[in-house]
Amino acid sequence: YAVAPILGYDKDLSDRFNLIANQWGATLAGIKPWALSANAAAARGDLGLGSAAVREALGGSGALYSRDSILGAVSQASGIPSGAIIERGANANGDYVRYADGTQMCWFNASVTDQAIDVPYGSLFTGTRSWSFPIAFSGSPTVNPGLFRWGTGAGWGTVGGIASATAATLRGFDIVSRAAGTATVISASAMGRWF
Repeated sequence: YAVAPILGYDKDLSDRFNLIANQWGATLAGIKPWALSANAAAARGDLGLGSAAVREALGGSGALYSRDSILGAVSQASGIPSGAIIERGANANGDYVRYADGTQMCWFNASVTDQAIDVPYGSLFTGTRSWSFPIAFSGSPTVNPGLFRWGTGAGWGTVGGIASATAATLRGFDIVSRAAGTATVISASAMGRWF
């Protein structure tokens, strides 16, 4: 390694770089294989590291977390997280995310043709639909109803009572009676705890 004082380079710069090259040349040459690796995984391999270069002890439990343990099955023992940090899943009832601190969120968005909104409710019409959560909560979650939308028309949704740990009743409203058979989009979300 060298810097030559060509085309106006300052001689002092050249002298200082040559001093660094003389003092650290062998060390700099030694980093070349991993410094030129195509990506981070290749660089870790060139250095002889595993899938995570650094592991960090978090919290009073002394649990070790790395990139490999961020996503996976969350678990706990006596209220202390012992599994992954985030768990995500889905099934026919919707999607869910569980966090190591005990927080759980569920949501769904479905298009159905068997939803009628035809029960008189004052000057409106209503219909209900049961939503079984994709994964159970430890208690009654807070349910946020989304929309009940029919084709190009739109109604609105509410919760039809207090949710259990496993299901909620959603209630759709509209100003006109709507029979089953029209594609209806229904959505909702719920937030609570899994432990």
